Amino acid sequence: MNERTGWKLKSMFLLHIETLTFLKKSFSRNRKSLKRFELSQGFVGVAKIRMTRLRAGFLLVLMLVILAPSIFLPSSLVSHAASSVHSGYELVNSEQFTSYGQFIVNDTLLTNASTTQSLSQVTFGFPLNYSGNIYSESAGYYIGSTHYSATVSYSILNKTLLVSLALSPAIPAGTSANVSLGFYVLNTYTAQTTTNYLVPMLFYPSVSVPLDNLSSTLRFPSQTTAPVVNSINPYGFTTIFGTSVLTWSYTSNNVTATSPHWAAVTLNSTSTDSGYIDFQSIQRLITMDAEGNVIVQDTITVKNLGLNTLTNLQVNFLTNATTVTVEPTKEPPLSNVQTMTLVGGEMDLSGINRVVEPNSAVSVIVQYNLGAQYWNYSNGVYDVKIPTTVPVNALVDQFSINYNIPSDYIALSTPPNLSLTNTVGNQGYSILSYRMGVGSAIGYAMPAGGLVFIGVFLAVLVLRSNEDGQEDFESTLDSMVKSIEEKVSGTNDILSELKNKGEAAARNDLLSTRSRIEELRSKTAGRFNSLRSQLGAASVEEQETMNTVLSNDREFDRAVKDLLNNYDQLLSKKMKVDTFARVQQNNERRIQHLANALLDSLHDLGREYEQ
Repeated sequence: MNERTGWKLKSMFLLHIETLTFLKKSFSRNRKSLKRFELSQGFVGVAKIRMTRLRAGFLLVLMLVILAPSIFLPSSLVSHAASSVHSGYELVNSEQFTSYGQFIVNDTLLTNASTTQSLSQVTFGFPLNYSGNIYSESAGYYIGSTHYSATVSYSILNKTLLVSLALSPAIPAGTSANVSLGFYVLNTYTAQTTTNYLVPMLFYPSVSVPLDNLSSTLRFPSQTTAPVVNSINPYGFTTIFGTSVLTWSYTSNNVTATSPHWAAVTLNSTSTDSGYIDFQSIQRLITMDAEGNVIVQDTITVKNLGLNTLTNLQVNFLTNATTVTVEPTKEPPLSNVQTMTLVGGEMDLSGINRVVEPNSAVSVIVQYNLGAQYWNYSNGVYDVKIPTTVPVNALVDQFSINYNIPSDYIALSTPPNLSLTNTVGNQGYSILSYRMGVGSAIGYAMPAGGLVFIGVFLAVLVLRSNEDGQEDFESTLDSMVKSIEEKVSGTNDILSELKNKGEAAARNDLLSTRSRIEELRSKTAGRFNSLRSQLGAASVEEQETMNTVLSNDREFDRAVKDLLNNYDQLLSKKMKVDTFARVQQNNERRIQHLANALLDSLHDLGREYEQ
């Protein structure tokens, strides 16, 4: 029975009482009239009058019998106000259930011009078992377009958890305003079977003011979680079936709810990718690799509080890739590295032997390249935006984002590390900006220690003293170092720009890349020829080392040329995308190896001339 019907029954009850009172008075007056009539009439008149009195009594009893069912019929979920006067208050209750044994409660009290008194405090009532299980609370109110914070306090009365919001300044009478309270409810599920959980489901809370209208909406992710109810209209709610969400909706008028209305409802949950889960920790680390890619490492720790075995987990990774790398959680860190395929962002824990048994916890470390939609490269500067929300549809006990900028990068703007407790994270993004250093390994070539080597090499040259042409000697070697540095870092920049274009790269991009790299190569070759003549006579060892430097330089050029030829085959449709990606990884490793060899031979040459 809904509220509107109950209100009508109560109104009928009052009407029936008034009718019976009227009949009683009328019957009393008729008895007196009949008494006088009996005295003036004979025996026959008395008999007729008694017959009339019996008929009146019979009609009165018959009316009571007819009215009795409607008078004593019990009400449904709420008690209803008899007055038709509007209070000016409306309540909107909304609840969102997740796939992981949590749900979000949001209540909004609306006021309008019908209110006759100012409002300085609102108290909502909830089931007692919410006590101690409310997290991520938010409370505030708007008067017009101005927002104010509300002070929240808790108390328990008559087996009800009361949540009071103190409003300062108060909401004036006859003012349009709204007061909102929202929070997560955790640790209230009771596992019955591997798929069924008993949940204290709130239909709507009590509120400390009379209401003109009440609406309540409960939403369930029907693909994983739904109530076990066969009725079309469970608990007075209207059921709406959607493709991914099941909705219960409820409305009522003139409600005076003195206690929250709720019931222990059984929810059915799929056993493999949902249930009753505690996300104990999610740690996100942002860093860069030797090729200039932004690397994300997510460490996720979950505990299974249900009776099921968790084999799949939905996580919003910051990548468009369909595969990610799963790293071992124990030392040595480079062993037992696995690859996991993502289907719709869902992790297959069984494929990496990390299923979560009942009452156990598992940690998984996942690493991947940051998706292209989260970063941009322009004029040598990388701009990266990292979402600060948690990557799961649930409250997380501990959530952190940390940034590790390698020493061979120059950070232009580094956001502070983020560390939150019992949270869904923050809204928006953290912005990170950086560029490569002089000896940066961005792209394909120079190792991370290149800049350190150059600094040490130059320092050795400065410390070397030789009165006969020492300055010319140092200038010559310094020119050699700078030419190598310029070539490697310049080639790195150009290749990085081409790589960032990805499959969008066109033929003109490839031609421009080749032209720019050839210009660098020619410039470096000219300097080498000049250096050999300036150094003059050299020992056999020095000459051999010089030849090694030149050989490594040529091999470096050849590897770069091979890499660009692969782009040519990709653009001409002679090579498939997956083949191209695999071959390019080998070419990139080859270029980096040759860059190491080139710098090592340069180091050997400087040491030999120093001796």
